[in-house]
Amino acid sequence: MDASRIYTKIINNMKTILITAIGSMSAEYVIRQFSKSNKVVGCDIYPLHWHFESKLCNKTYQVPLATDDNYIKVLLEICRNEDIDFIVPLTDLEIDILNQNRLLFAKNKVTLCMPSEKTLKIARDKLALYNFFKDDAKVSVIKTVDKIQKTDEISFPMIAKPYNGRSSQGLFTIQNQKDIFFKNTKKGMSLPLIV
Repeated sequence: MDASRIYTKIINNMKTILITAIGSMSAEYVIRQFSKSNKVVGCDIYPLHWHFESKLCNKTYQVPLATDDNYIKVLLEICRNEDIDFIVPLTDLEIDILNQNRLLFAKNKVTLCMPSEKTLKIARDKLALYNFFKDDAKVSVIKTVDKIQKTDEISFPMIAKPYNGRSSQGLFTIQNQKDIFFKNTKKGMSLPLIV
């Protein structure tokens, strides 16, 4: 089901929605929008009294980190206890973990409101994303390379980061050709990098 159909279904019918990471930047807006005509259950890794947003939810739960072995089990338990129809994950890490467990949630009749597996595979790989959009006239892309053969192909300084990094993790500035290998090794990262 595409995102617009999911959104329409949610808005037109009273459903129970689990919103993760309610302490994140976008949480207040997401909670307020969905709670206009739905029951909203929120969860977060931190104590719920730390978050103003928990007061906007009909019910809240503290959950383990998405990387914890019990994360999926706990979410499924919440889904069963609260009769959850939809999960709206608000962080990349949660989306990645939920993506690996799509079938499990589908079997429990819970819809994950997030991009398809195919879209996530492209979006999580910066070089694949660049290649997907580089010939699209409607999308401006930053020149991206994975292997620098000649220094005349690029100009310095430039930014380099792991092809699958998120936020600014692993990001660094390259001043010259030697920096590419020196900084990569110094940061303890392994290739491939994109620049």
